[in-house]
Amino acid sequence: MAKELKKPRDENRSKKWVAGLLIVFGSIGLLASFVLSVDAYMVVKNPTTVLACNINSVLNCLEVMKTPQAAVLFGIPNSFFGMMAFPVLITIGVMMAIGARFPKWFKLCLQLGALVGLVAAWAMFFDSLYVIGVLCPWCLTVTTSMTIIFGAITHYNLRENTFDFKRPTYDKILKFLNADGDKLVWATVLVAFAFLAFARFGLALFE
Repeated sequence: MAKELKKPRDENRSKKWVAGLLIVFGSIGLLASFVLSVDAYMVVKNPTTVLACNINSVLNCLEVMKTPQAAVLFGIPNSFFGMMAFPVLITIGVMMAIGARFPKWFKLCLQLGALVGLVAAWAMFFDSLYVIGVLCPWCLTVTTSMTIIFGAITHYNLRENTFDFKRPTYDKILKFLNADGDKLVWATVLVAFAFLAFARFGLALFE
């Protein structure tokens, strides 16, 4: 009986944790996208504008904005898409927090959308790191937020068995999730990204 009661409690706690991450990091991503969008407008209006996020020769939003990678689709700044996507994630987080249940097709679409956002954020990070040679602080904020959001959505869908794993496999996944294995994976990814940035630029990051 105790085990039967514990499982719903664990699932409910997990959903609230995922909902909280969507709301918090969705809001952070939205803020970063908004600031980037405003900055992009200011740069178009006055190319000599000095942005607050131009910290040094390595951490410099303006230099990144000047590149084609900053507006991949139809010349529209990437941040505009963030302005559209993050409010949706925040709304889903709020709905999840109040106990909403989603159909399977919705959860699969949510996972796909998060994957697209993650690939876009990571592609921009590695382009900035190894092609552009300059990092944008607000872009790094978006990358971090999107990584955590993708991890949270994946956690949710794995626990919900959205992908229809067989029972033995699903039990192993639950054991992995309950041991916070996925949290360790995503924390390791973020630490690895920080290490790559330091390996690429060294102390110039702080000058």
